[in-house]
Amino acid sequence: MTARFVPLMVLALAFNAPSWGQPVRDVYVFSATHSDITFTGPPPYSYDRHQRIYDAVLELASKQPDLRFLIESMYMFDQYLRVRPEQHKAFASAIQDGQVGLAAQMCTMLQNLTTGEDLVRNILLAHGFGLEQFGVRPSVLSLSDVPGQNTQTPQILNRAGLDGAIITRVGPRDTHLFHWRGMDGSVARAVTLPFGYPGGYMLGMAESLAAMEGREKAVFELSDMSEDIFLQRVEQPIAFEPGVLFAHPGSDRALLQVSWDNALPPAKLADNIASWNEKHGGRLRIHPALPHEFFQDQWPEDVALKEGAIPSAWFNGGWSLIGGYQQHMRTSHTLQRSEKWSSLAAILAGFRYPAENLSLAWSEHLMTLDHEGVSLYPQRNLAEGLARRTLTDAQQALAGRIPLPREQDIALVVFNSLNWDRNAFVTPLVYLVGTPFTFFTRPWHELTLVDSDGNEVPFEVVETQSTIVRAIRIRFRATQVPALGWRTYYLRPVDEGRGRQFAPAESWSESGVSVDTSVTSLTFSDGTLRIHDNVSGREVALDYFHQPQKLSEDPGFFRAIDTEETVPVEWHNLERGDNLAGPYLVIQGSVGAAGLQLRVQLTDSEPTRIDETVYWNGGESIKLVRKAQFSGPGRFVYGAPFGSQELDALMEGAGPGEELSFDEISRADWLRNREFDGWAAWISDARNTVLASEARGGTFDGRTLRSTLLASSSPLLPDALEHPTPGEFKTRLSVSFSGSGQPASGPRASWELYNPLEVMTSVANLSSDLPAVFRGATSSPELALTTLKRAEDGEGFIARAYSMGARTRWPGILPQEEWRAEPASLTEEAADPAPAFLEPFEIRTVRLRRNPQP
Repeated sequence: MTARFVPLMVLALAFNAPSWGQPVRDVYVFSATHSDITFTGPPPYSYDRHQRIYDAVLELASKQPDLRFLIESMYMFDQYLRVRPEQHKAFASAIQDGQVGLAAQMCTMLQNLTTGEDLVRNILLAHGFGLEQFGVRPSVLSLSDVPGQNTQTPQILNRAGLDGAIITRVGPRDTHLFHWRGMDGSVARAVTLPFGYPGGYMLGMAESLAAMEGREKAVFELSDMSEDIFLQRVEQPIAFEPGVLFAHPGSDRALLQVSWDNALPPAKLADNIASWNEKHGGRLRIHPALPHEFFQDQWPEDVALKEGAIPSAWFNGGWSLIGGYQQHMRTSHTLQRSEKWSSLAAILAGFRYPAENLSLAWSEHLMTLDHEGVSLYPQRNLAEGLARRTLTDAQQALAGRIPLPREQDIALVVFNSLNWDRNAFVTPLVYLVGTPFTFFTRPWHELTLVDSDGNEVPFEVVETQSTIVRAIRIRFRATQVPALGWRTYYLRPVDEGRGRQFAPAESWSESGVSVDTSVTSLTFSDGTLRIHDNVSGREVALDYFHQPQKLSEDPGFFRAIDTEETVPVEWHNLERGDNLAGPYLVIQGSVGAAGLQLRVQLTDSEPTRIDETVYWNGGESIKLVRKAQFSGPGRFVYGAPFGSQELDALMEGAGPGEELSFDEISRADWLRNREFDGWAAWISDARNTVLASEARGGTFDGRTLRSTLLASSSPLLPDALEHPTPGEFKTRLSVSFSGSGQPASGPRASWELYNPLEVMTSVANLSSDLPAVFRGATSSPELALTTLKRAEDGEGFIARAYSMGARTRWPGILPQEEWRAEPASLTEEAADPAPAFLEPFEIRTVRLRRNPQP
């Protein structure tokens, strides 16, 4: 959903802001078209509409030397140039003449509901597009209609070499221009637009001089919009001069945008500016200017300093959005793993790096993270498919060059994409193909599993399959898998099989059950699942319920309001079992027309893992909510891109007003709702209780965190790549307690959830030039290596990491005698040398080049 401009709401924000200093004397104005990729129809309709828009921009450029138009979506502009190649020369001329500018972004991406790498790639790909197509370097983020901002924005802006960012929603109400200090101490330039991106329309600038002076009022027809959402006609609320003076405190100059959703550029703007300046320019002058010109040439010396987060003003924070954002996050991490293993395969095995496929996958993936891109199913599935294919190819290229000690061995190569050594249970499916030199082979039924030193490793036969080729799924614990490396195990035929088999889970007729290990206990009773840490006594209690809603009588995007009642899930089947990892529970229930199954795995040395499966095939609407309650005193910390955020670390003066507004949540809800990067932690006495999950946000209240698993009124479809069964939705979470041998930090737990150990099987014993155990990086559990990729210019490889909260040393990546690291920016340009240590939440990028051969 996207939020639309509401004059009364925005004016209330403006008039509530104090005014100080000299009044505004100069207004710098640019026009744009806010690109809503699905708001007025999905592709290809939206593509056709934007082709008309860009054609109209060129027509205005030929007639109006003072045109200043910013293109905010490089994705849409690239699509236009592919189908209108004859217009490239004309746009190149308009860009060279300073009439048209390019924003440093592929799309208007959500800033909190992403990984840090998504934010970087949004800039990096736009940077490459601008340089390749027009020889210009886009330098401004224009985040029109994006409902919230994260506190790593200043560092990302600085390390990408950008001039600044423009935001339009719930920014600070006491200033228009400000310096923004990020969590690492970086300071960047930022503008908040009190009137939003349609500000110039609301002040009459696109209509006439009379409208600007207030003698006439412009009226905007929105007849295509549902009356349940928006009134059919909007009237200009205020004249130009009083609106500017009241809404832009703190400086003698202002930046104003004249934009509308997927609309033709304002053709009358240039003439209206000229008429105003001729009549009133001595008092309040208007200057056509692109945003980068304002940031570079007109930025005041003395502006307010702000710091802190700006959470989303939409209800996104309350969602898990199974079938939507869940796939986005999985795709993002899969792409990062694909790049890492493609890079290592290229370096170690001569693998052809799939640069073109990865670039396409990132571009399609980023568009689905646009503020309205969640329903772009073809783009989502293409990005996910390319990510998986390139990942599989790279891992297979590596696994196929690892030696087989014996002819009938099947190699199980366990890959660890993270930069710390890891232990975990894995459950690969293994096809018993026998020797590859003979087609007709007798599949071996009696097997043992050994490590690279020939030592037997306990394993469990989870299931067997018999089709054309027989296969088995096994479970075993991979131990000390090296950072950014692999460890190889071998399935080997023997006379007497070593694989264990466990009895099926047993039905439990009682209303509750308890299971435990030496570290963790599980109790399910009266509909509540309790996960208890035996070491510290801390606990997480999970409850599931349907949240009935009612419709507000007022129009708006957020008309569905939660009632005070809840309907708990009725649990009707409980099973208890054991496997090689430890005890587990399977719990089934239903509420309304929805079914819910929980599979809870308890493991002595790893986080408790819970798989949630929701079934809903239509009928009664459902809003299925998971409530997690944490025990004891403490405070909440949650995941932000490239960092961790305290719940109350908000930007002073930011956020919506007290009352529920047309398309923004009330201030009370804004203070509790968050989008977060996969995890939240309850911290007390330097101890963490971490819940890492595929929920993309939630509502914090006291000691509880509520996340919506499924809202059937949402237009989202199931994620068919992950769970192809119609009406079936799956998500995962893990619960861990520091001090119990489990991941102590929220970011680390989240990275492990999204980047599990992966197993590639191999019977390729002709090539054997790679070791059975390989380490690609020093183990650095305080730092997350997000990226290892080939440089965009093909010169070496790019590595990027950030400190997860502690001062830490940059890790060694690849043998230092063969590779050297050179400092680089986020856009892969040369940067100043950096110290050996990263400070908390600092982002670091290096270019790896191979040392000359002696």
